[in-house]
Amino acid sequence: MASPAAAQDWFLYESEVDQFTVNFPNEPVVENLTFYLPSGKATSARIYTATGDEGIYKVTVVDYGGLNEQAKANAIEDGADIFRHRDGELTLDEFGFFEGSDSQIMQTTNPDNSRSYIVVAYLPERSNLPKLYILEGITPAGGVVAAIFQNSLGWVDSHGTRVRYQRDVEGNRYRVIPDAGGAPLRNRLP
Repeated sequence: MASPAAAQDWFLYESEVDQFTVNFPNEPVVENLTFYLPSGKATSARIYTATGDEGIYKVTVVDYGGLNEQAKANAIEDGADIFRHRDGELTLDEFGFFEGSDSQIMQTTNPDNSRSYIVVAYLPERSNLPKLYILEGITPAGGVVAAIFQNSLGWVDSHGTRVRYQRDVEGNRYRVIPDAGGAPLRNRLP
């Protein structure tokens, strides 16, 4: 019997349009949709969905450009509330950092006993990427943890170079200058 890792050829997917990278088991299907904020305001979004041997993997990217500062300030909480108010048992809900960006890390046991592994992240304002990123890896009951998906989220700039932030001792964010490990994922002229 093949192990799940051997059964799937995961690869690093990059969306030039939404400037993110993530591991997927195969090429995702991309759909445009309307996303409704808790205030009722509608904004555009895209959902990237890939189905593999061990689950369904989704990245929803919500456009926050043009929304007011209050909406941007509440982006992570509003995204996380989707899962907090969904049927099932919330088993993990904690603040985190992904590539230096504020995020919410979550896990749920769904009514059918499948598990969801979730990341909700919003980049710092200085990134000029006013987008909310919602990852959800859904695995069947007793299935493999979706860590290869959940832990792979990253961002790239318009040149294909990794975008990462850190904080100084005063809490100010700054972009980490890429080294050999942060080289462009592809060669693209500005």
